Amino acid sequence: MPLAPVSVSTPTVSWPQDPTSPVSTALQLTALRPASLEARFGCGALTAARNSGDGVLLTTVVTGRLAETEGLQVRMADDATMTVTSNGTEVYRGAVPGGACGYLLQMDATSTRLLRDGQVLAETGGALPEVDLLATSVTTLPGATADDFGVSVQVDDQFSTSPTPVKWALTVVLVASSLACLGLLAARDRHRRGDRRQTAAGRQDEGSAAPAGRRWWRTLSVVDVAVVALMLLWLFIAPSTDDDGYYLAMARNSVINGYVGNYFQLFNQGYPPFSWYYQLFGYWDLLGSSPVFLRIPSMIAGLTTYGVSRAVVESVGLPPARTSLHRLVRHGVVVVVFAAAFLPYSMGVRPESISAVFAVLSLGAVVVARRRSSLAWYAGALVISGVGITCHPTGLVALAPWLLSIPAMWPLIRSTSVWRTLAVAAGVLGPAALCAVPGFLDGSLRDFTYSQEIYAQLWPQEDWYDEWLRYSFLLNDHIAMGSYAKRLTVLVGIVVFVWFAVLQLAAGGRRRRAFPPLVALTGWSFGLALLLLWPTPSKWTHHFGALAGLTTVFLSCVLLYGVRVVVATQRGRRSIVPATVLAGLSLVLVFALAMHGPNDWLYTWLLGMPHALEPPFVGVVSFDSPAVWLIVVTAVGVVTWLRLPRRRRSRARVVGAAFPAAVVVFLSVGLVYLVGSFSLATVHTWDTYSQQADALQDPLARNGGAEGAIYAADPRTATVLPLQDGAGATSSGFTSQGGYLPSSPPTRTADPEPTVWGSYPRLGAEANTGALTTGWYALPSSAPDLRLLVESSGRAGGDNSLVAEYGELSGGEVVALGSQDLDDGADSPFWRQRTLVPSPGADVVRLVAADGSNGPGGWLAFTAPMRAQMRPLIDVAPDGARTAVTWEMPFLFPAAHLPATVYGITEPVDWIFAYGKGALGGLDNESFYRGRAGLWYSTVRSSTLTQVITEVPGQPDLRTFSAYQVRNPYPDAAYDLDRDRTVRWGWEAP
Repeated sequence: MPLAPVSVSTPTVSWPQDPTSPVSTALQLTALRPASLEARFGCGALTAARNSGDGVLLTTVVTGRLAETEGLQVRMADDATMTVTSNGTEVYRGAVPGGACGYLLQMDATSTRLLRDGQVLAETGGALPEVDLLATSVTTLPGATADDFGVSVQVDDQFSTSPTPVKWALTVVLVASSLACLGLLAARDRHRRGDRRQTAAGRQDEGSAAPAGRRWWRTLSVVDVAVVALMLLWLFIAPSTDDDGYYLAMARNSVINGYVGNYFQLFNQGYPPFSWYYQLFGYWDLLGSSPVFLRIPSMIAGLTTYGVSRAVVESVGLPPARTSLHRLVRHGVVVVVFAAAFLPYSMGVRPESISAVFAVLSLGAVVVARRRSSLAWYAGALVISGVGITCHPTGLVALAPWLLSIPAMWPLIRSTSVWRTLAVAAGVLGPAALCAVPGFLDGSLRDFTYSQEIYAQLWPQEDWYDEWLRYSFLLNDHIAMGSYAKRLTVLVGIVVFVWFAVLQLAAGGRRRRAFPPLVALTGWSFGLALLLLWPTPSKWTHHFGALAGLTTVFLSCVLLYGVRVVVATQRGRRSIVPATVLAGLSLVLVFALAMHGPNDWLYTWLLGMPHALEPPFVGVVSFDSPAVWLIVVTAVGVVTWLRLPRRRRSRARVVGAAFPAAVVVFLSVGLVYLVGSFSLATVHTWDTYSQQADALQDPLARNGGAEGAIYAADPRTATVLPLQDGAGATSSGFTSQGGYLPSSPPTRTADPEPTVWGSYPRLGAEANTGALTTGWYALPSSAPDLRLLVESSGRAGGDNSLVAEYGELSGGEVVALGSQDLDDGADSPFWRQRTLVPSPGADVVRLVAADGSNGPGGWLAFTAPMRAQMRPLIDVAPDGARTAVTWEMPFLFPAAHLPATVYGITEPVDWIFAYGKGALGGLDNESFYRGRAGLWYSTVRSSTLTQVITEVPGQPDLRTFSAYQVRNPYPDAAYDLDRDRTVRWGWEAP
């Protein structure tokens, strides 16, 4: 499948559409650089460029900024000298001859050539430019053709592939042969069972089955109903899981461009073979985009994980429950462990919830295989594991139970001859080839290898020996990846696994002293699954979510069966006091260590959250105190001792029952704190806004989610404050209606347009300094929906300053009442709205600015004071506006129209919603970073941004959000697009 031929997208852009009247256009290439570029231009076009004012015949990035060197420029100087520069390389500089001539510029990844009338003028290595736009200063070329002025851009869209008829045929053969293998194995199993019945001893060896003929619905209990209720509640009030927004954007865009790409960075590189889940989720998103609706697949996955986990626990050989109460307790233990393992990780868009399902399904299939001695079930378990792996790299954990069962599988495979043995082995392994269908039906080996090359170049991944980083993140007390809730089952699971291994090994091969074989399988599967996380290329703690099912089964089995093993192990042995002390101490310390994690959740604003960012506590009781848990464990031991009949009060029995009970108490406390804290946060924010309250009040997000709750100063409603008194205005070194970077002008939506002052004279002359004091502007009456503001650009801080002075106009004179420092510490040509907060009693304001920076970029620009209405952000950003929501937050902005990437071209952006605080907060995101090939680097390089004032009424603590209005220099899609495709073998580059 990875090698089969695929159809690869090879689109070509042709510009200008009319060479006689060129129209500049935005053309943001997702891969930043094209696959190749060819430009034709004649001497007539060069002459027109020379007469245009700035001499620019062709540019692929906005000129007048430092980043212009990253693009291609063809310029004409006043002395008729032409220069061609690209990606920091001067390709050619020389005089243009008089009369008619024709130039041809050919560029690809390995070479750049400039020819004039067929003669090579310059040739160099690869100097492909980055392309944000195709622009020219020439507006008319009478009678021109594409040979006189024309550009052809071969767009890099190589990850957009589709299966060819050959690949479809191969898929049909693969599916049919795999199903045939499974059918033959099932027939072989029936034949073996007919020839040789399993003995009663063999059945006992693998554990006893559930009562024959018992229907599944008869095993339901009240705790199962409680699980459903808990999952429904969590569907609404759960925090965002890590990277929810990232995966949502990937899935949503895959429906548009036909493949699952990284979207936010890394050239939108593809993800084969780990992509089928995102493709399916993209279609689910078409049905509804509210956070509640998008969580439904995870909720279904969670309920499936719970149901399968409980079924496996019931079938691995635990003694049957003697009473209804015992059965209820058993179910309750499974519920507590499952909820503690699943809820902190998997109620979101991330794929770990799906990996968890496949892992526990694989374990269940292996359990059935071992009980029935069935190779068909072993093969089925391998298929399940393979599909889980193609969902996400963490799906590797699903292989653990199958790998551990190879010794039990081998006697069933071994036959009378080597060839027959190999044939049976191939029949067991063969159906796993089915996994290549979801993994590579819409991808190829080239997609995978090139994707890894991009990773290696721009974002090197960790290796197996970096696995310690995952646990370093988990135990970090200052980041959300170390949250207390994420530590609960991981740390407890590791400690319990250690004691499980001690007890199992201490049995010395005596079955009466060991865990039943299938219970032991669950334990070793959990341990091996932790090891199988090592090969994953990233080390985030959210990957532990893939273990939710295996953790549920393992911990439940050990907690329920441990007392028997402890009692059996102690018989005839020396005192268990040392082991009891060590075990109790390990539990106490791990309980305290887990609860030392902060109450923090990635990219969640924690509005209304009690004890946010702190380790859990209630009153004076700190849950990260070892003393508290020592008291709890001791109390549980005392209660256990008192409740046991006297004849059964042995130390081993008390220890074997008390310690598992203490683990259940600990997990229950953590679970109650988790659900309770988010429930309280919902109540606290019911009348304002939080993600949880909004989900309950507006589950379908008809009001736009966070976009309807956040208010912004609408630039379209901005008006300049009236000038009350112009006396005292002074200016030195500042220019009126100028003095800012020409390629980044201020907003022009205020009516009338505000006066703008700036100290920027021209490129290279930033050493200019100066000072300015404006006249006094009248302050309006305060109103809750109005904001007073000033827009500033350049360097606001350091040797520069911008101050608002407030006063009271009395008898023709102004009495000073106070001042406000408007410096925001930013140094950027982008514009920032600054809120004016008048002193009490003030009715006038003026601005006092100073430019004391005499180095490059040390200029300052600002507008006259204005007022604007605060309106919901969903109304400020017009309908259809393309909004770049940084990867932390698309989950919270269901109404936002994310820019599409299709045919290797990214839609220009109209607005940016960024996760960050302060001046220009969020623009340090990878999405705007050239070193990560950020999707919107082209936006910050070539567009003009204005950071607008935002707030959530009643929620002053919401500071990690910034909104930017984007003004693009040129219209979109003023070019022709040829949507070509070509067929390539799976290993070939396009």
